[in-house]
Amino acid sequence: MFEVELSITPQRAWIHNISPKYQAVVKILDCKPVKRGGAVQELFEILVPEDQVEAVLKELKSDPSIRGLEVIGVKDGRITGSLISHTCSACRVLASSGCFLISSTLNRDGTISWLMLGNKSSIKKLLNQLERQGVRFALKKIERARTPNMLTKRQEEVLLLAYELGYFDQPRRIDLHSLASMLKLSPPTLSELLRRAQKKVITEYIKSKQAQRSIK
Repeated sequence: MFEVELSITPQRAWIHNISPKYQAVVKILDCKPVKRGGAVQELFEILVPEDQVEAVLKELKSDPSIRGLEVIGVKDGRITGSLISHTCSACRVLASSGCFLISSTLNRDGTISWLMLGNKSSIKKLLNQLERQGVRFALKKIERARTPNMLTKRQEEVLLLAYELGYFDQPRRIDLHSLASMLKLSPPTLSELLRRAQKKVITEYIKSKQAQRSIK
């Protein structure tokens, strides 16, 4: 397995309408392909000044590129929810690649930083499809993974259950919402738990020129 960091310059994405206009920090917590229409369902988190929350929600509801908006929670300027978008070709490629998205953050220069985990074939598929779709990207880092035993008992239990139920399969046999319901957690809480566990797993990655060459 490899950890990959990409800097993406998306052609169109709803987050470009939100982040600079409202001084918001937008994070994509998870994404998956929708069966019909080539769209992508995204689980998101938006951090925004509290006095801008209503304006951000209004913007999301009126954006023609968004449908199926579901707000999960709003607290202290933190908006969590899910939506379906059909304008981001890079997101569609990622959702169908088989790579696991660890984090996705919009940078001030308009690029999006993706941190992902995947095997050789899924990463090659991702890079090839991005090129075919004409998506501009820069490969920032590729490191081979190793898995030190640093997980808490709870993190290990959740990761094992997620694996056994097919959360990491492509296509997924269970989505984040269903898994969260089984564990009696909110989707954002589960997403954060999984992300923390994954970060621990990849803390001691080994940088290697050989690993880089094996992906090319």
